[in-house]
Amino acid sequence: MTPKRPGRAVAAPKVITIRDVAEAAGVSTATVSHVFSGRRPVSASAAERVLEVAEELGYRANTVARGLATGRSYIVALHLPFEAGDIVNAPFLASILTTISTTASEAGYAFILIPPDEQLATAHVKSLIASRRIDGAMLLDPLPPGTLREALDAAGLPVVTIGRTEGRDDDVWVDGDLDAQVGDALGHLAARGYERPALLIAAGGAVFYEHLRARYEARCAERGWAPCVIVAEALTEDAAIQALIGRLDDLDSLFCGSDVLASGALRALVADRDGAGLQKAVIGIGDSYHARHARPPLTSIDTRSGDKARAATELLLGLIEGHELPERHVTVPHELVVRGSTPQRVPA
Repeated sequence: MTPKRPGRAVAAPKVITIRDVAEAAGVSTATVSHVFSGRRPVSASAAERVLEVAEELGYRANTVARGLATGRSYIVALHLPFEAGDIVNAPFLASILTTISTTASEAGYAFILIPPDEQLATAHVKSLIASRRIDGAMLLDPLPPGTLREALDAAGLPVVTIGRTEGRDDDVWVDGDLDAQVGDALGHLAARGYERPALLIAAGGAVFYEHLRARYEARCAERGWAPCVIVAEALTEDAAIQALIGRLDDLDSLFCGSDVLASGALRALVADRDGAGLQKAVIGIGDSYHARHARPPLTSIDTRSGDKARAATELLLGLIEGHELPERHVTVPHELVVRGSTPQRVPA
């Protein structure tokens, strides 16, 4: 039998301990412990030195200890005014939630979702504030000022919105240029020969759809087009198909409030093969997998949802940490991704 050769040991990564921080900072381990536990007073200079060294070495005290030392919970609240079904059918939310989670965790924070209903959200937030369990809040597609925002403002918590709140110009927000997005979409349709684009949106309380409708109607007025707004009962492909029954003769193209609705619109046009369905154009919003895998591939507006979420998270954490913000308003650029769903119109 051939004797086994001893394997070469693989060194485990060094775990930074409280003793390492103490030695590098030139203080006792007790001082480091007091800085992170907050149980005994430590001079400002010593505490600053310990925190600097801990950051340089990559030392992370447990969250409870960090909270005691800083007075923070390292948790932020996130409000999405969407029901569970809408979240499933809104691909852009996956990008937003993933990016917020990654960006927050890299800074040592976590986030907690609060209920979509404003009354329930307000009660939940008040409970979190009373127990000091959140350090700030991020509001996606923010509701008009109401009880939720009043509770956050009364507590003095930092708030950042993804989307703008009417009448609150001093808010810290991240958003896209919706007017330019609508202008690009309708301009593209006009350049392809279309003159009767309808807007397809979903019913519900989404503030985004209200703003989208207003900008669509304004852009139609600029071009002398009669606006045509079609409202689906839900944010699903099937609801889009149902909403378009008997309406296809009223339009020559569709601008849809999401890629999900646009995918449903494409299915409705294909089903109308005996009519003029395949001669109409469709544009969506989101540039999601729905757009890339549709048949034909869907022209869509890439709103850079991930970039919005990253910028909003960084702004909120900056406010919580007391940093001076380089800017309070961030506008994220978009791109109209042209695919096969907007062919050149063939005159009848």
